[in-house]
Amino acid sequence: METLEEVLKKARKSGDFIEETERSKSGQVMQIYYFQSMVDMQKIGPRVFWAIKQLEVFTYDLVKNALYTANIQHCRDAEHADLELLRGSLLLRFIAGGKPCNLLVDLAYQEDREITVPEIEFSVFGSKESFIETVEVNINLLRRRIPSTDLYMKKFTVGSGSKTSVYVVYCHSIANAENVQTVIQRITDLQLDQLPDSSTLLQVLEDSSSVFPQIKIYRKARSNCFSFNGREKLIQLDLVLVKSNEKG
Repeated sequence: METLEEVLKKARKSGDFIEETERSKSGQVMQIYYFQSMVDMQKIGPRVFWAIKQLEVFTYDLVKNALYTANIQHCRDAEHADLELLRGSLLLRFIAGGKPCNLLVDLAYQEDREITVPEIEFSVFGSKESFIETVEVNINLLRRRIPSTDLYMKKFTVGSGSKTSVYVVYCHSIANAENVQTVIQRITDLQLDQLPDSSTLLQVLEDSSSVFPQIKIYRKARSNCFSFNGREKLIQLDLVLVKSNEKG
């Protein structure tokens, strides 16, 4: 069974995992951990950070009373923390009375919108959820679909002018590490003023030295999907979902 430190160590490998430090008026330290893509960022400031800073000291009762608008519970173990972090809770850690105190604060964010119907490939069954929002919302949808710290996310900014956000998203336990590193390196090496669309990214990812096609493109529910050969990798380019699948 994993320890809490092991859970946090794994979560730190994702670009959307945030660690922050707050202090009480007396200088007592509190560590706060959360997945930025899963919490309501408009509420976290006034409901959590501001309230915590007003406290003279940190105890369970004082923190719970200060965060009266939130659902707060004791963290039972590492598995409980792992599950709740991925559901959109904040993990608060501090020392009270010489003993460690771990609290989970529910501040989950969910995008409420209608699920669009696929415009082509009507024979496809199953979920019809499409990735047509901002990249932050799309990452939230991915986290909700795959609630696991094994889902790693790495964020890059491409284009000196456009400053386009590109996320490389993959399941660490099944992804081919060499392929992931190749994708990351090719994105990092991009020297562009703008990254206008997914076709530009496709040209960079594809190995031009091969005479055989390596990237299969198919469209589904307003999403561009790139099938890259079988271990799961996902690349999020603003409003574009890129899925790579490479057979070993």
